[in-house]
Amino acid sequence: MNRLRINYFGWVNKGALSEMFKRLDLRLARWVMTKYKKFRGHKRRARRWIRQYMLHSPSELAHWRFVYPRMTG
Repeated sequence: MNRLRINYFGWVNKGALSEMFKRLDLRLARWVMTKYKKFRGHKRRARRWIRQYMLHSPSELAHWRFVYPRMTG
């Protein structure tokens, strides 16, 4: 059911949905910066770590398949 809802809202307002998911990724980067000491004060490094994690396990978070379909396969 959730996939159907995402597909529906993506069809209706794809730009807004994509922006919301990208904001979620930024929030994840902020979480990584507080969770791991080596990323404190390094937003770019934290975002890079999240991208590498996404490439390693693309099915970990459902929104990655919709925002980055080429990278997640």
